[in-house]
Amino acid sequence: MYSPKINEALIPALYRIAKDLGVPMTVLVNRMINREIRKQERKNRKEESHESDVNASGRRVGHARAA
Repeated sequence: MYSPKINEALIPALYRIAKDLGVPMTVLVNRMINREIRKQERKNRKEESHESDVNASGRRVGHARAA
């Protein structure tokens, strides 16, 4: 399995944050990565939803406004 190496320049900041929070660095890094993955997934879903609202001519479709 692929295991990327953390950039050495990031280690001191990660160490300090983890120490301040009282968690191991692995826990901190996993939380940060999980948070970013969820953020990217929400962004992608939003973009996909927007793309399905636009037809081939670039005009919005569906979502009629109530009068």
